[in-house]
Amino acid sequence: MRVQRIEVENKPNPLYLLLDKEYQLIEPVMKFIKYLDNTGKSPNTIKAYCYHLKLLYEFMEQRGVILNDINFELLADFVGWLRYPTANNVIDLQSKEAIREETTVNTILNAVMSFLDYLSRLGEFKSIDVFKQAKGRNFKGFLHHVNKGRYQKNVLKLRVKKKQIRTLTAEEVKQIIDACHTKK
Repeated sequence: MRVQRIEVENKPNPLYLLLDKEYQLIEPVMKFIKYLDNTGKSPNTIKAYCYHLKLLYEFMEQRGVILNDINFELLADFVGWLRYPTANNVIDLQSKEAIREETTVNTILNAVMSFLDYLSRLGEFKSIDVFKQAKGRNFKGFLHHVNKGRYQKNVLKLRVKKKQIRTLTAEEVKQIIDACHTKK
């Protein structure tokens, strides 16, 4: 798999396409990238989406599935593969660190879900329901009456850990003050 940058004559920004291992254009991704460009998405967004879809196609190639075989279970496996990429028939006996953070996995998943939603709207892919009605919201938003009953949550989305803010100790502050050699 390879993401190829191309220059288009009447466009100020380059586009990106996904090529398979024989350097053949992957048609569904090309249509989706063209759709993103036509709807005015940022060149950086288009590039990122193309790289995210490359990960999906690498996963599919590794598992030996095609686009129409993707279901909820495979998407759940894809989320796990994004965190701990291993071959399909390899079992790790040692626990290891995830190579991608939860926010990165959620961003990649968002791009993949947008791609699959686009294909399902075209009728080229069956839709996969990964959303559930969210419960437990203790407040009503300002425009609650507009979206009443439409708030949904992606069940594949990973929970993001809150990052601990690092503060300086009194000793570190003293070292910084002692290191300053300027006059007031």
